[in-house]
Amino acid sequence: MPVEFLNPPSLPQPEHYRQVAVATGSRTVYLAGPVARTADGTPGGPGALAAPGGQAARNGAT
Repeated sequence: MPVEFLNPPSLPQPEHYRQVAVATGSRTVYLAGPVARTADGTPGGPGALAAPGGQAARNGAT
């Protein structure tokens, strides 16, 4: 089963892994754990729990 690994441009661009893996044949999508950073790598609300949690949730909805 072929697998395509992606980093959507609206999410951080990690160097050593990809945010999304899409397996074809029967379409299955695997997502990496959401992180609390914006697409440019800025922390999403350092020093508070609610702000990073909100950024991680927004990243997961992307």
